[in-house]
Parts: sequence; structure tokens; C-alpha cells
Amino acid sequence: MKTIISQATKNDIDFMLEMDKLNFEDYIIGLDGSFDETKWRRHLNDDLPRAFVMKKHDQSIGYFRYSVIDENSEKHAYLRVIAIKPDQQGHGYGYTLYQYFESLVSGLNIETIKLSCPLSSNAHDWYPKLGFHLTEEKDLAKCFEKQMS
Repeated sequence: MKTIISQATKNDIDFMLEMDKLNFEDYIIGLDGSFDETKWRRHLNDDLPRAFVMKKHDQSIGYFRYSVIDENSEKHAYLRVIAIKPDQQGHGYGYTLYQYFESLVSGLNIETIKLSCPLSSNAHDWYPKLGFHLTEEKDLAKCFEKQMS
């Protein structure tokens, strides 16, 4: 099935918020059970220049957000989110979305791609298939890293 990946717009914020709530509840819900949706929408809006949405038949099915970090004279891409709707998983869309991300950052002189994955996620086995290795396990997440050639 043909998909289109394009830079996210304000029209995609509802979808991105839905995906974040679904996949990253441990991170965005406060310890007291609170969630400031207005604050999170502002956060997503600020990230729009580095967010991309995958659509199939004009329906959003996945997205990613990233940041670029200069650290000790090394440049890293941090894959903040990559998520595919549960009913669309298992069809290669996540791989296609990741390949798009990697090609996007490959021209930025990136030395390493880093990410953290919630312990509650089922993606821990997926990242090593993309060339990532586990670097650290924290209370709520596993951290992965991939060297760029």
C-alpha cells in the first residue's frame, strides 16, 4: 500500500497527541495522574519543524519526531518518537518511516542516533534489527544507540 510521508503541520497535532497518549503514557502523565493537554499541544507545536507524519489514503497512520543535539563537539540525532497506529503495525510501515528519518538526518553530519524506549513498549526487539544496540536500562526506559557511518 502506497504511503506518503510529509512534514507535520498544525492539522496533525491531534493525531500526534493521540499517538503520544497511546504509546508514551508513562512519560506524559504526571505522577499524580494529571495531564496538561494544553502544555503538551504547545510542545508538539514547537516540534513541528522536526516532525513527520505518514499517511495512507489520507489517513495518518504513524509519525516521528526528532531533535539534533550537539554534545562535546559531536552531533547526535535523538529519535524522540516513532509510532505506528496499532492496527497498522506489522506491515513494514515502521521500517519505512524509520528509513525516511535516517535518510533525513544522514545529511546533517550526525555521528550517532539515540533513542529511549519505554519499558512498557513492545519495540525493544525491533531496534536491534535496525542496527541499534542497547546502551542503558533505566527505571522507565531502555536506551539505544546507532553509529552512523
